[in-house]
Amino acid sequence: MQNVSKMKLLPLYKRLIRVSIQDKARLFTSRQCSSFSDVRVRFAPSPTGHLHLGSLRTALYNYLFTRQHGGKFLLRVEDTDQSRVVPGSVEKCVEMLNWAGIHIDEGPFQGGNVGPYVQSERLALYQEHIKTLLQNGSAYCCFCSARRLELLRKDQARRRETSKYDNCCRGLSKQEVDEKIHKYQENRWPYVVRFKLTPFTDAWHDLVFGDITNNISEIEGDPVLMKSDGFPTYHFASIVDDHLMDISHVIRGVEWQVSTPKHLLLYKAFGWKAPSFAHLPVILNKDGTKLSKRQGDIHIEHLKDAGYYPESLLGLLTSMGSGFTTDSSTTSTLSMQQLIENFDLSLLKRNSTRLEKERIGEYNKVQLQKKIQEVQSREDLIKQLRSQLKHSGFAVSSMPDSYIQHILLWAQDRICKLSDLLSADLLFLWSLPQVQSVNSLPQIIKDKSLSRPTNSEDISRTLQVIQDLSEEELQEKETIARAFEELAKKHDWKYPMLMKTMRISLTGLMIGPPVSEIIQILGKEAALYRIRLMMKHLDTVQGHTAQNQTQALSSEHSTPVSVQISDGVSKKILQQGNGAIVQKGNRITVHCTGILKEQNSKFWSTKDPGQQPFTYKAGVGEVITGWDEGCLTMRQGEVSRITVAGYKGYGKQGFPAWNITPDATLIFEIEILNIR
Repeated sequence: MQNVSKMKLLPLYKRLIRVSIQDKARLFTSRQCSSFSDVRVRFAPSPTGHLHLGSLRTALYNYLFTRQHGGKFLLRVEDTDQSRVVPGSVEKCVEMLNWAGIHIDEGPFQGGNVGPYVQSERLALYQEHIKTLLQNGSAYCCFCSARRLELLRKDQARRRETSKYDNCCRGLSKQEVDEKIHKYQENRWPYVVRFKLTPFTDAWHDLVFGDITNNISEIEGDPVLMKSDGFPTYHFASIVDDHLMDISHVIRGVEWQVSTPKHLLLYKAFGWKAPSFAHLPVILNKDGTKLSKRQGDIHIEHLKDAGYYPESLLGLLTSMGSGFTTDSSTTSTLSMQQLIENFDLSLLKRNSTRLEKERIGEYNKVQLQKKIQEVQSREDLIKQLRSQLKHSGFAVSSMPDSYIQHILLWAQDRICKLSDLLSADLLFLWSLPQVQSVNSLPQIIKDKSLSRPTNSEDISRTLQVIQDLSEEELQEKETIARAFEELAKKHDWKYPMLMKTMRISLTGLMIGPPVSEIIQILGKEAALYRIRLMMKHLDTVQGHTAQNQTQALSSEHSTPVSVQISDGVSKKILQQGNGAIVQKGNRITVHCTGILKEQNSKFWSTKDPGQQPFTYKAGVGEVITGWDEGCLTMRQGEVSRITVAGYKGYGKQGFPAWNITPDATLIFEIEILNIR
């Protein structure tokens, strides 16, 4: 937007009468528009910050009204208070309106026949029209200094009177005005133009509140129309603009209702026909306070970025205050076209309404469920969720769409927005339990009096239960639960204690979804893998730590290690590693450290979402599928340090000659930067 300069050097009065021929031509062409009988409404925000829910409600109701009547929706930027203008706020406002489905017909970026649509670019028009009011005696120049006005306010406050201008300069003669203008021109003192308020006792009709009587001259002094910097006040500019833009209906917040008589007097002073007025009931916070632009949680951009859909915001707004032929409880399910068809301004309630922000989650849940159930929108959700996971540091390159779809279908009754799937209580869907969480398990199960699994050998019994379940049985939560009930009964364990132990092993959570659901969600292989990790962790806590094993080795058992890892797509090498191989019974542990690199030597890195060092973090279903020509094959995962349990196998050419028996279990402890 281009702002017109304030023309500081000329005194205001001369600026009012020195309108160029070009300005007059511009004024004439601005009146060439459709007839006044056409419905034309405007949304006129000030570019002072973010669009919030209250402003969106005003824009929405204007939009619904004009679309219902086949009219035009205008955007006008009211930036007369230049000190409060926030750069970029107009562009962001337009972006948010479009996102909400409110499309502008005429405006700063769309153009139109009655522009410019930015008030700071219409100064010549205001100067032309203030001259009209000065000439017909409806306005006058005021020379009162800021000091005098301040003393006046203090005196009125001391006497407990209503604070208002005392109309001191209204009675100045033409000669006195000319003399003061000459004096002020020499000293460059500022002065303003005020409007002569007259008694207004006639009732005027509000399309929402009915007939209103308000004699504003009793409670206000003569208002300023043109400020000393050459910019108009809101009251003057909005009246001139509404007339020149052929606005047929002014639909705005009820806070402007008290000023409407002032505006009607201005229309009368110009000899213009006034538009129809409708004032929307005020929206309050739940505690009864007024909405404020400083409340970040009601900014439309904030809600959009948080993952709420525009339909949810519109549902929240339309469920308050009525205004529709359908029941207010059903408006949240209506499309924009249905809202247009059912809108009725006369049905708006007059009393204020309170904003229940928590209900937006309920509305968003319904919208999210619709998108999950629809094939095309579900594919879009998979892409969005994959992007969010990647941004949060999870490995997604090898994560199949089928798994993400599986999670969406399972979670649709649990979440209100897509990002809820990355909340702390659902991180187990994408990564292994954190060590900090799993560490609580040994303390929980160490007391044998609790009648639950107390060591890795006990927990290993759950492995057999899961392994014995067929694919068909895994589809039935009741069947899975019954299998564990039988296990608990067989070993005299309390079933709830067994479930808590299993839940921590699988998710790291004390409280969460039923264990049978977790196994269904993760799948058999991933569930088995996580339980194996827990078994190893218990062994470590009970004294069989890898550190002790390593210390027992002689130096000849320490050897450089190079392990090639394949994710089925690209080959990645763990290079420059030094490690030790430990064999104890049939268990072989390979300790190695190094730098994981792609073949193109591009380094990968990862950060823990909590910005704290961590040991275990991997993707769902991360398992070793076996040896293949010396390659350790893995699926999914993005880790800083991981302990991986392998299957039985034999040493291959090119690797150290390990004495591996056919039934040996391979345990690899590999510290890497990333696996994708």
